[in-house]
Amino acid sequence: MQLRGATSTVSAITAESIRLDVTADNVANVSTDGYRAKRVTNEATINGGIRPRIDQPPPPPPSPTTLEADGRERVLSNVNIGAEVTSRVIAQRSFEANLQVLKTSDEMTQSLIRTKA
Repeated sequence: MQLRGATSTVSAITAESIRLDVTADNVANVSTDGYRAKRVTNEATINGGIRPRIDQPPPPPPSPTTLEADGRERVLSNVNIGAEVTSRVIAQRSFEANLQVLKTSDEMTQSLIRTKA
């Protein structure tokens, strides 16, 4: 038996899990020269769920640069740690909220089964 709201809740948990992975990847590459931060956007699906899409910003504007001691230009990462931390906290709380929805749905189903028995 499939519960009506379970599909959308599971898709939201999956999407937030992907968002957590992407923010972790961005933070891990904060010191990688030329790295461009990725973003996750969610798209609605026909069945009421969401599907995450991983986007990279377009090349322009260029990432910040710095000059090395020998005069060479070095392209820095465009990762914003503040934005990544904020995104991570939002994804974590959303994941927890959707997990609680599944737990509550399970408790309600169990209660209904006990009532019918």
